Amino acid sequence: MEIILESNFDQAFKTKVVGVTYSNTDGTLRQNLLKDLKEGEPVYLIRDRKNEHSKYAVAVYNQKNQQLGYLPDDNRLSSHMDMGGETKAFIFRKLGGPSFFERLFGQTGKSYGLILEVTKGNFDWKKVAPIQDEDKKIASRALSAKNLESSDPAKAIEAYLEIIESIKQFDCKSDLHQYWRRVRLPVDRISLLYDKAKQYDKGISILLWYFSYEDVYPPSPSVLKTMQQRLEKMKSKISKQEA
Repeated sequence: MEIILESNFDQAFKTKVVGVTYSNTDGTLRQNLLKDLKEGEPVYLIRDRKNEHSKYAVAVYNQKNQQLGYLPDDNRLSSHMDMGGETKAFIFRKLGGPSFFERLFGQTGKSYGLILEVTKGNFDWKKVAPIQDEDKKIASRALSAKNLESSDPAKAIEAYLEIIESIKQFDCKSDLHQYWRRVRLPVDRISLLYDKAKQYDKGISILLWYFSYEDVYPPSPSVLKTMQQRLEKMKSKISKQEA
């Protein structure tokens, strides 16, 4: 992708549309749709979060709400859209199609293709600011809970359980809440405290719950690996106790 303009929340780039030779679910040939498009014509970008092939999928539609294809995977663009960032796009260049002589002899020529110019705009800060404030309050509570770990582990566990419930409720409020959350679920910390307290059944339960939870802001791969290892160790400890 070629960046041609960039500022804090305003950047534009050109990118090719992929999947233009496929058919839509209603049987419409995308090539037939591309044939009628003109350079400079606006198109619409729709975030496809349920796409089976890519979690970053962004679909491209014409003004009649017919799909033309997808943009190449780009985590930055999909994240921008998930967070409510404005996006606009228009056809910068139309590629392919029959030449003059191919049209003359009724030949189809090369497949049509599209180059778009996409502009990423700003966020709706009136909606985002209250979400950020709520997130910071939960983060402050998480820090207070962490400070209790040494002096009063039982209270730290109680605080972490309340924080986990708060985050679950936070995530349920809207997509914007999920994608603007910056406080992580404290499952690593609480499972560690359960392990130290030899409350293996509770530690296993909270970890199994987390690994089934669709967390849009997970910890780092190394922390996830540690959590998985802790889960297996606690399972092993319970097995030895029951033997």
